[in-house]
Amino acid sequence: MMRPFYLLLFITISVSAFGKTNHLLIMGGGGEPKRDYTIFDHEIDNVGSFVDQNQNWKTSISFNGGHSKTEKILDEKFNANGTKNENFTPESYQTLIRNYVNKIKKNEIKQGDQLLVFVNSHGSAGNDRNKTHTIATSKGIVTDFNNLNGGTVSVDDLEELTKLAKDKNIKLALIDFSCHSGTTMALKNPNTCVITSTGPDHYGFGGTSSTFTAIFTENMKKGRSLEEIYLESRKSFRDSSFPMISTEVGSELHEEMYKPITPFLYYYSPKNDKFTPFITEEISSNNPYCIDGEGVKMLDQLSREAERFMDATLRASIKDKNFKKFNSTIAEYHTELKDLHGKLSNMGVGIFKNQEKFCTHYTTIPGNKVEECSHYTIQNIFTLDFDKISDNFRDQISKSKGINKRRYEAMLANMGKVKSRKAELMKLYPDLSNYKKFNEMIPDLEKKTRKLAGKVSLESQKLYYALYKQRSLKNKTPNPCKDFVL
Repeated sequence: MMRPFYLLLFITISVSAFGKTNHLLIMGGGGEPKRDYTIFDHEIDNVGSFVDQNQNWKTSISFNGGHSKTEKILDEKFNANGTKNENFTPESYQTLIRNYVNKIKKNEIKQGDQLLVFVNSHGSAGNDRNKTHTIATSKGIVTDFNNLNGGTVSVDDLEELTKLAKDKNIKLALIDFSCHSGTTMALKNPNTCVITSTGPDHYGFGGTSSTFTAIFTENMKKGRSLEEIYLESRKSFRDSSFPMISTEVGSELHEEMYKPITPFLYYYSPKNDKFTPFITEEISSNNPYCIDGEGVKMLDQLSREAERFMDATLRASIKDKNFKKFNSTIAEYHTELKDLHGKLSNMGVGIFKNQEKFCTHYTTIPGNKVEECSHYTIQNIFTLDFDKISDNFRDQISKSKGINKRRYEAMLANMGKVKSRKAELMKLYPDLSNYKKFNEMIPDLEKKTRKLAGKVSLESQKLYYALYKQRSLKNKTPNPCKDFVL
């Protein structure tokens, strides 16, 4: 079974025949539970093999310790060659970045040199506080794979390196193999190649040999450009991620293809679910993007473009000369989504994200009243166990005195108001009173959506590859990913 993972950072520099230097910094492995391995072992082993075969590369590594199988890989592939690993912490992250900043400022990394940054750790979805996103260190164990928890650091901290590399005309590459790593595209510039394992709204995957990250790290060979490795790895991986590259052609394709393909790469998962929020949003919207078929039309236009402009060379290099299977797979998933949309809409699920407010006044001191309010979505009202919550408040009331006691009494009063509101809603939406109807759909929903998302991903890779190759023939703009050669 493939396991989602969330970030891979990696910096490289090695000595060439012309005196140019390449350095390699590997960071990550954070957020993992206590066991003998991490889900990043397969990829770190591949990178270690590359380093072992190219020992002229100056290598630094900061990777999560405390996992016996992981430690063995690090010992065999890195420590044996004189590269000592240190635990990946917020402090080591900042120290390593500062070290490389100082190397550039002191001209130890100079014009024409290559600097590759490669991080492999859990990564969060983007938010307003970060230009990119955060990644997990060894300071905590991740349980929320969208927002992360525990000790994290921001990929934003790498921006100083991108600016210095541009000023000094140093070739820089950032390889971010985390979940939601598409956010790191924000750090691209004319001297910086950015490659990510997925888009900003999707998980990345690792732990098996069939994922994009595994295939990419296996394809890391001396003399190959990062663009070449990316394209070769993007043709037939077996996961539902959406890898990205910061070239002009890649940026154009992501702009045109990512939004319409996004819903068809989601699948229901009890632990890391992006499907339910998506379908609920579609039901709640007055103009649902996916269900109305706007994205399907855009994807059909892209497949027609790929067929129309396919030249003889490209026809000889790929198996599929048309994209009928891609279109039929999209249509199949779209039909399933419309069917589910109709069922859930009839149940009234579209109101689930609406929020209601329940307030009760209580006295803090004589003559001074304050308002204690509780906010719940309609989904909360239908699904939370308010009897249990009320019992907890009664327990707190029995243990409290004075203002605290009066506040808990107000909270308990709010629970009574919520229960009354639930009774009203159950009359308005009788199907929602038996919300287990949706839960009964879940086993089949999980199996079906996962299978369809996998089929869409596999077929979309062929379309992406064809479009990228076609457009690259006409594009003559500077390409830092093509110019960055291992």
